Amino acid sequence: MATVFRRKGQANWYYKFKNEHGQWVQRVGVTAKDVTQRLAAADEARAAQIAAGLIDPKAEVEIPA
Repeated sequence: MATVFRRKGQANWYYKFKNEHGQWVQRVGVTAKDVTQRLAAADEARAAQIAAGLIDPKAEVEIPA
């Protein structure tokens, strides 16, 4: 389960989740807690899909911004 938290004096929320290798990953969310919770849930679900072999991360194409 992902953890959502705010650092003292910071506007943004942060979240931590375990990636497909079982390692904790910390990411910066946004100023809205509910949106950050959705980001955390999406990253956690993606990591679970990669671990289950449903997604091949090497086959994904990155589109430059």
